[in-house]
This record gives sequence, structure tokens and C-alpha cells, in this order.
Amino acid sequence: MNSQGTRDYYELDLVNETSRYIYRIAAIKVILEGAANYGFTAQPGQGLYAPSDFDEVSLSFPEAKTWAALAKEYQCDYKTLRLLNPHLAARNALKGGPWQVRLPKNRTRTLGT
Repeated sequence: MNSQGTRDYYELDLVNETSRYIYRIAAIKVILEGAANYGFTAQPGQGLYAPSDFDEVSLSFPEAKTWAALAKEYQCDYKTLRLLNPHLAARNALKGGPWQVRLPKNRTRTLGT
């Protein structure tokens, strides 16, 4: 914006992919506001995937604990653990606490605290 001397989105010379953002967002907004007009008929609570079952536990860590180490400790995979915890997604590791961590259903910790 500084190098092109404008703060107006429509005057910026952007690469094709970036220049389409505003139009795509506007199209999504129009479709979501009138989904039935465009053939979308999903009912609330109806989806392609069932929600994941999880247990929420309160955990504290005196030393930093990475997501990979936590997944190994609770015998689940890294991806599932990260998907269950979007509220902590910006953190690469957890230290201190207590943290409210969602774990796959019936994953109890068998190792020491």
C-alpha cells in the first residue's frame, strides 16, 4: 500500500489470487444469507460429519509441554489433538496452567503427572 501510494483496495495492483478475496467474501456472504435460494438445504445440526467425542480435562505443566509430547502421552495423534483444541491453536507448547484441554474420548493419562 505504501509503495503504490494508495489505501484504496480497488486501486491496488495485486496478484490475481489476492485481488479476488473481496469478491469471494461478498459471494459467500450473499449465499449464506439466502442459502435456500442457491440450493443449500442443510438443517441446523445436520452435517456431513458427526461431532467428535472428547473429554475436557484441566492440565498444568511446570515445564513447557509440546503438542507432540502431549499427543504421545495421551496415545492420540497430533492432528486430532490440535483439531480438538482450536482455542489453544496459537500456542506451540503449554506451560503453567491450568489449561482446559480436550482429549479424544476415554483417553486417560497412564503416565505420571
